[in-house]
Amino acid sequence: MSPKKDFDPVKLEELRKIRESGQKLEVAQKIELQRLEKLEAKLGDTSSGSPVDTPKVASNVFGKTPTTKINPTSIRFVQTERDTLTSRKDTLVANCAEDIVERLGSIRFANETMLIRAAVRALRDIDDNQLLIYMKEAQRDMM
Repeated sequence: MSPKKDFDPVKLEELRKIRESGQKLEVAQKIELQRLEKLEAKLGDTSSGSPVDTPKVASNVFGKTPTTKINPTSIRFVQTERDTLTSRKDTLVANCAEDIVERLGSIRFANETMLIRAAVRALRDIDDNQLLIYMKEAQRDMM
């Protein structure tokens, strides 16, 4: 069945009038009203006077819109790297839980993202030869 055949604007108006008059809709009527309103939105029918053209405001834009001026870089990790991150995080939490809470404020901050950020900062301290060795190992893991 096509949406046009199922859509009944007269029934939709009747149900809306019942709802707006303050009468309580029965469960079946509520379901029918919701179904008809969805069909109306799909068909773009504005003859009933409902505001279909109103723009939707996104309430949660975290992860979709950058919150800083930092240029993000996406990285794909191979499974061995993911396993290493997880095991290192678990070891850190098991061995240094009190220090984590004292220094970071919560055990939740000992996560894989924070480990990656810390590793980027640790790149400053590592000598070039050791870094090249790690880079070669990473290159082998990707093959």
